[in-house]
Amino acid sequence: MRTGKLYLKFFLSFLAILVATELMIFALFHEVVIDDFFQVLQKTIEANKTTLTELMENRIQSGPADITKNEPLKQLIEKTGRIYDARIWIASPDGRVLLKSFDGMPPAIAEADIVDHNGFLHHEPPGGPVSFFLAFPVRLQDGGTATVSVLMAEKQHQLTIPFALGLSGIGIIIALLILLIYRSISEPLRELRHTALEIAGGDLSHRAEIASRDEIGELAGAFNHMAGIIEDMIKTNRELTANISHELRSPLARIRIAEELLQENLGDPAKAEYYLASIREEIGEMDGLIGQFLTLSKLDILEPASREEIGLEDLVSHILEHYAPSLEHKGIRMTLRPAPERLMVDGRPDEILTALGNIMDNAVKYTPEGGEIAIDMGKAEGQARLTVRNTCPAMNAADVGRIFEPFFRAGNASAKGTGLGLAITKKIVERHKGALKAFPWEQGLSIELTLPLGKSA
Repeated sequence: MRTGKLYLKFFLSFLAILVATELMIFALFHEVVIDDFFQVLQKTIEANKTTLTELMENRIQSGPADITKNEPLKQLIEKTGRIYDARIWIASPDGRVLLKSFDGMPPAIAEADIVDHNGFLHHEPPGGPVSFFLAFPVRLQDGGTATVSVLMAEKQHQLTIPFALGLSGIGIIIALLILLIYRSISEPLRELRHTALEIAGGDLSHRAEIASRDEIGELAGAFNHMAGIIEDMIKTNRELTANISHELRSPLARIRIAEELLQENLGDPAKAEYYLASIREEIGEMDGLIGQFLTLSKLDILEPASREEIGLEDLVSHILEHYAPSLEHKGIRMTLRPAPERLMVDGRPDEILTALGNIMDNAVKYTPEGGEIAIDMGKAEGQARLTVRNTCPAMNAADVGRIFEPFFRAGNASAKGTGLGLAITKKIVERHKGALKAFPWEQGLSIELTLPLGKSA
């Protein structure tokens, strides 16, 4: 597996932390454990020195005057030497060796090689091993004194060196195990990178296959969700572009035909005026279509501007006043059931007015003459709710589910309009953190709009 920069950063950072931690552990061990060890050792040596002095003096006093022939004393120092892994010898005041626990001659102990370390004498000959050194007097039968020397191998390295090697071994093992941790992190990241490159290359349906439930799994889920939204947006924009081309082609074709007919009837003022009016009407339709398309595009791009608290009833009253002539012209019965209390919503008045106007325009357009439109207002789960029902030919569930799609005109494809009104309404409602739903009912269609209530509601 190729070692990446992330692994090097991860490994070096971990290594620095590990080394610092092990140094602190080693220092703590040395200061606490080793110091305690030597304190206990010092007390033990002092106690054993006293005991050993008494035992030796008893054997000296009870044995022959010539201690070189004192077998009990010799056995004592040999046994003690084996127990403590030490070399022990007894020397006369003139330096002559009287007894020893080992073969060969005792080492020469130069005063310059004796070093005091925290109350312990160490024999540190140049180029030789470091040893504990202990010397104490014993009384002889003739009243004189002899010197007992003890040279014991220094034991500190038997604790510190193995402990240091153990820490080093643990560090090496963890450094190897860190590779597994790195792979568990880097592999999902590589999958995310691969997915991003695939999407950038045009495969919008590609998704990251990461099943972990940690933060990287959550990142992958968010990435896939984002990719899905982008795919839907691009698909929608492609369909929108295709629909716009189709919608614009129809009035352009009619304008071309009207222009040809105008050329043929230039001598007839009445017919010329008729064809000019037709051209103007088609241009107006195209202009309205382009305006609605721009509105829809801006809702996808622009951030919502500053908002204010507005009364939903006031906006509905304004819409009803605007559509009163159309309602009267088609003989549509209008029923309004306001909320028991005033509904205040937080939003942009012009955008919400546009949304309500599009819903009302759709209801008026598809309600037959003599039909009925009913508006119900109220609160539901902390939100303002507005329901618009209108009588119209029955719609199947598939068509109802698509009425908020751009350019979709259910049932009557010849109905005048662009098919963008409800799509714009849905964008506006979603920008205001609300919801827009449509339901078929026995006599027609029901559209329900919900918006968050304002703070004063």
